Amino acid sequence: MVTAHEIQELTGAQLIRAGRDSRHFIGRLYYLDYEKARALVSDTWQDRALGVPRGTFLLSYSDRDPDASEVLLLRALGPCPVPADDMLVRTMIEYYRNELEAPHGNEDGFPYRELSFSGLECRVLGTLFKGSGREGRETLEFVPETDGLRSPAGYTVYKPAGEVLEMVIRLRLASGRNTGFREFDIGTLRYRHRDRVSALDGTDVPVTVNPADFPGRITGIIGPESGEAVNVLLLLMEATESFSRHAEYDHLPETTFTPTIEPFNDSGAPWYLIGQVLFHAGQSSPGPEEDRFLDALFERGLRRFSLVEKPGHTLLRVNFYENVQLGFELVRSFLLPEDADYIRNFTQVDLSPPEDEADFGIRTRWARKRAAYLCCLYRAGFQPPPEFRVRFQGNNVLDSMVRSDGSIRPSEGITFQQAVNWFSTVWDNYHSEYFRSYQESHDGREWADEDLKALLVFLTRKRFPGGNAYVSGYRKLSGVIGLHSPAPEKPFQRSIMEEVRSGGSVMVDLSRGDPSIGRAFADIICREIFHDAMVRFIRGLPNNFIQFSFTGARDLFPHNGTPGGAGIFDRMAREGEKLRLGMVFLAPEASGIPESILNGVRNLFITHLPDARDLAASSIPDFLRSMTRRPMADGFGSVWMQTASSPYALPVRPHRFPSGMGVVPVPRVSKHRQEKTGIFPHRFARHRSTR
Repeated sequence: MVTAHEIQELTGAQLIRAGRDSRHFIGRLYYLDYEKARALVSDTWQDRALGVPRGTFLLSYSDRDPDASEVLLLRALGPCPVPADDMLVRTMIEYYRNELEAPHGNEDGFPYRELSFSGLECRVLGTLFKGSGREGRETLEFVPETDGLRSPAGYTVYKPAGEVLEMVIRLRLASGRNTGFREFDIGTLRYRHRDRVSALDGTDVPVTVNPADFPGRITGIIGPESGEAVNVLLLLMEATESFSRHAEYDHLPETTFTPTIEPFNDSGAPWYLIGQVLFHAGQSSPGPEEDRFLDALFERGLRRFSLVEKPGHTLLRVNFYENVQLGFELVRSFLLPEDADYIRNFTQVDLSPPEDEADFGIRTRWARKRAAYLCCLYRAGFQPPPEFRVRFQGNNVLDSMVRSDGSIRPSEGITFQQAVNWFSTVWDNYHSEYFRSYQESHDGREWADEDLKALLVFLTRKRFPGGNAYVSGYRKLSGVIGLHSPAPEKPFQRSIMEEVRSGGSVMVDLSRGDPSIGRAFADIICREIFHDAMVRFIRGLPNNFIQFSFTGARDLFPHNGTPGGAGIFDRMAREGEKLRLGMVFLAPEASGIPESILNGVRNLFITHLPDARDLAASSIPDFLRSMTRRPMADGFGSVWMQTASSPYALPVRPHRFPSGMGVVPVPRVSKHRQEKTGIFPHRFARHRSTR
């Protein structure tokens, strides 16, 4: 089968010569430099080409080059002055003045031909030129610059259409991932809103994207969190799933071998199935029909998780007593907005087990902290597992302080209520002689370190030993009781990680519930997958691509200025490509996204910008005026797209999800259509070997 790269070799250079069509001639250049060009156009020429809307691609041929070995690629930006404007205005004034003095009805003498010329400002996008391909065949190549200039008077300008225009927008940068022959039809080129005119002048050509641009990279979708923006995100998930179906292997091997070096095989397909995780937060969400198609989209099905009870969803729950650190992460995220000193001290406690198991002192202090934290959960109303006993190291003096006969011995295991009484008594008597003597005999080190004191304040609701209980303390934890599962079960983050490692897909609904809880769950899931990818990378084991898609990204990503930066998302932005971890985020404006993530964006889709000063605008400067206009009432219109392998931005009208196009080798450089069923053929009927 002929691939798109071979098509470019066989027909690209011939097609570019076909662009020199007199029917599409619109003018001649009168100014040219390395960045911009200005063309002299006439109303007659523009009318014959059915107009030149903003953003139109133009081809400029040199009269001295009849074979079209080099052609300038331009983009129309808008009108510009011409040197003769003053003279033309004087001519118009002279005519209209004479018309006022002449009898009514005199229509002769108006100089239409002379006054119909105007200037057109263009950006120089680059140069198309002929090269030599395999077996000496003629090829078409593109560089995003121009190496040398001739006199502008020697250049004619044409408006490409049909197959010539389609070839222009399918050009790919040689420095990109060379899998452009596998394309996903994402929509049609859209210069103007009147689609009927686009069909007449041959500019409604299909726009395809290289699906290899997205795995392992950061993709930004900027626009209102509904309508077209959500539609684009779902189309990218569809493209990724379809691309995954070309994978060579069904599952990851647990041994190292050659394919771990390159992300794609010789045919341009991924080595392994691509896993996907969709975090649904904020107000944006797929509609009922789109949600129904999501289930049919993924070959291995779509597992759904949710913060609340929903049909077909697995509840996100944690056993806070069995998974202490995971539960504490959720508590910490929930309390993050609180600004009281004692709460901040509580959230900064380190409950991680000591690395040195042989150090009895460190292990003793850690066990006390862990026990005090579990007592906070107990007092807040978290149901403990049956027969659960609290164990930590006390001593005879403290045990006798709690009960005169010393019968409550924490080292032998005690109930939660006994443990609460033990810690409360110790805190009430913390200024007693025993604790003063302990500090003197241990070089000034107190019996309770800062972490344990913060926990005792939270447990007893007393800021100071022996004081009154006037702070909320453990009562603050009531907001996360609903996340606790009394029954021991497999951690949800481990289940999700295993699902996407096998090439499956997961949707995590965080739209209902406290936003801080949603952030905590997203953080925990991403950390689990990132850690697994890093471990496999260090051990030399292969990683399959995993794509994280975020709706309501501003609610999930930490804001600039958050202590610790963007945390796991910052690490994913910096190290994700080598670990085969990619991100697709949807946000109404770029200013709500951490700079560490914005700086790594390789693919950008903009449906609407509320402010032209938005950071995202710098990537697609030619369409600023269009992007900052009010979005269409139905939420569906143009999308301005810039991908990693495309040399320039494109205005696109995307298909409605699901497109049903799939990722297939393109058979020719002409319009390519497939039936929009939204259902892909099943692949696993045939077993695929693993090496």
